[in-house]
Amino acid sequence: MSDQNTNDGLEQPEEAPNVPLWVQVVFAVILSALVIGWAFVWGTDQIPEGIARAVLDDGTVLVLRQVTTGTTHQMTVEVPDGPWTGTRDEVLDVSDGSHFWGLWLTRHDPHTGHTVEFDEWSHCIAETGEHQVEDTDRRRAILEKGFKPMWSKGSFSGPRNDRDHAFVYQSRLPVLRKDKAHFRLHVFQKGKGEIAVFEVPFPVDTSASADWTAGPIPQTSIDADLEVTLESLTSKLRHLIKVRHPSGLQELIPHPQPNVNIPDRLQQPVVEPEFRMRYRGHPTDEWIIVDSQLEDSLGNTGTFQDCRLSPTEEAWKLRLRLFRKDDAEFEAANQLTVANVPLPMTGQTHSIGESLDFDGLTIQVLSIGGTGDVTATFPSSGIGSSHSKVTHEGPPPSDWGAGGKGAVRMRAFGGGIGFADIAPRGGEFMVELWEASVLTEHAGNQVTATVVDSDVPFILMQCEDITPDYRLSLIVTDETGEPIAIETAQHNELQYTFFSPPTGVQHVDLRVIAQRVRTVEFLVKPPVPTPVDNSPIRMTPNIAR
Repeated sequence: MSDQNTNDGLEQPEEAPNVPLWVQVVFAVILSALVIGWAFVWGTDQIPEGIARAVLDDGTVLVLRQVTTGTTHQMTVEVPDGPWTGTRDEVLDVSDGSHFWGLWLTRHDPHTGHTVEFDEWSHCIAETGEHQVEDTDRRRAILEKGFKPMWSKGSFSGPRNDRDHAFVYQSRLPVLRKDKAHFRLHVFQKGKGEIAVFEVPFPVDTSASADWTAGPIPQTSIDADLEVTLESLTSKLRHLIKVRHPSGLQELIPHPQPNVNIPDRLQQPVVEPEFRMRYRGHPTDEWIIVDSQLEDSLGNTGTFQDCRLSPTEEAWKLRLRLFRKDDAEFEAANQLTVANVPLPMTGQTHSIGESLDFDGLTIQVLSIGGTGDVTATFPSSGIGSSHSKVTHEGPPPSDWGAGGKGAVRMRAFGGGIGFADIAPRGGEFMVELWEASVLTEHAGNQVTATVVDSDVPFILMQCEDITPDYRLSLIVTDETGEPIAIETAQHNELQYTFFSPPTGVQHVDLRVIAQRVRTVEFLVKPPVPTPVDNSPIRMTPNIAR
């Protein structure tokens, strides 16, 4: 059979069209241009102008993107979102209702324009014609493709120079009084000192002064039957140090070494007032200052130990909130006593069912719970589950360590800037003596279960609609009248008070005290800070009799 016969009945393939060479060349050029253009667009960013910029020693460009004012602090950032989807806008928001100026910084590669890390940033100092102040609350946002911003404060670490990340750095300044067209912003880097100076236009006109007139000192302010006299007001310059309390709260306090040298950091004024009080016409030392605040007419606030207000202002407003000490002699209308309350067995609760009506409030002492796991349904108006944990620390008891009890921690002042955790001397060994936790589960507005897991007994109290203008105190004493140390956890209107009775105690006495806060204000001329000296710093205001 011939070859021709074997192909009979089979379809012959069509020949491919002959594309002219010039068409192929044009197509290749267009495709190459698209690829190069895509790579250029995706691989480079334009460095934003911002308010001011500086070229650093390594060639990177530091940009002050914006200065936000008031109580709303947001910045829109263009974030890489992939080679095919381009970029997306992400709104960074650090608003918390407080009044400040927000600084927003980015650092850029000079060739690609991409943001790069600035994790060695230390701090900024703003300088007007009459005042210098250091920024606070420094933080960093990392914006990653497909993820929400990741915020961190303090020491920064993380991805470096990654094209899929954008970096934004932010901090706060108090509102500055305008005394010329611009103020200077000095930028500092760890280990290098000052690396840039920006000339920044004032974001708002703050040149006009408010009608605040400082009164003379001594100066007296009265709330009802409490009379408070400000006898003196002085100020000393100190470096500040950050300490961490056993509760986890952090606080800036004056450095314990007055002559310590911390390069490139400003010393802050530590304000020392002295008060004299009279209650119902008689000298008294029964009142304590539970809250104090300094304020200027620009809306800035500060505390006695961390005051960043300008001493060149016409006046400061000094506001105090005061309560009477728990060991004062209160009238019957202010207190409720429940005597001889038996301690429950492990895992059990006993109803108490006593109440105190005070100034439109009803304070209920609901029950007492034993140690261990206590599961019950307690009334609460909260929505959603809530959890809290309390710990009680103190010097180790004489038998501490017997049977492998817990670990010992050191809490004391440290040196330099940073957390004051350990010191070679002057420290006090503290141990965790006991802990407790409360877990409340809700379904809508209904409490489904409350689980208390505690090493010690607890008292449950309830007071609806209470405001910060009132103070509730619970004093727990043993059978000999000795007070027992307590820790509290607040869940909506429920207050859990945990206490550790001495060995052998079977009953406790309870004393509930309710009182209204007293508020007094003073308008004073800002004190001129004195240079550093070796005199001690008063950690609390001095109250003379």
